[in-house]
Amino acid sequence: MAAMFAGNGYVLMAAAYFGMGAGTSLPEAYLMKASAQEANHELYKDVLVFLSSKGIAQTHLFLGGWSLGRLNTTGFLERLEASSVRVSGSFTAASPADPYAVLHGLLFHPRRGVDAPWTNTIIALTAFAAENYHGRPGLARAGINPKFYDDLKSGYDRSFGSEQDVFARLARLSNYPLL
Repeated sequence: MAAMFAGNGYVLMAAAYFGMGAGTSLPEAYLMKASAQEANHELYKDVLVFLSSKGIAQTHLFLGGWSLGRLNTTGFLERLEASSVRVSGSFTAASPADPYAVLHGLLFHPRRGVDAPWTNTIIALTAFAAENYHGRPGLARAGINPKFYDDLKSGYDRSFGSEQDVFARLARLSNYPLL
């Protein structure tokens, strides 16, 4: 979809949530809606300033998101609507409307052989992000089985080592309930 918009002459901006990318010093904000709204809104304001400096006026605004970007897109849409910013259209794909319902299912109704082996990492990313962005020290440690805590923390901190280390950890983590 992004290529379609760009190919038709539209300006694109692409924001990730806080804590993404190799050069960031912020902790990852996985599923933290307010931080994603803020990141997108700040980028949007900067894009408008840049376009204005080039003599370009905004005529349409389209939003789109895939996977976790779906949650970020709907949160950003909510923020823009609250600010009376007109959005011409939006699209989302490959993600549930309520990610917390998915977490609930993973926690209380796990399906061995059905759920993707990496879904346990969603639980961990959410626990560590909530700990950081909601000011709840010890939240992740209180909820995650101590046997898996260090592996999951290294994933959240992006300090897990080589690609082979990542796959080895995922294999270990996919076979057990983490909490």
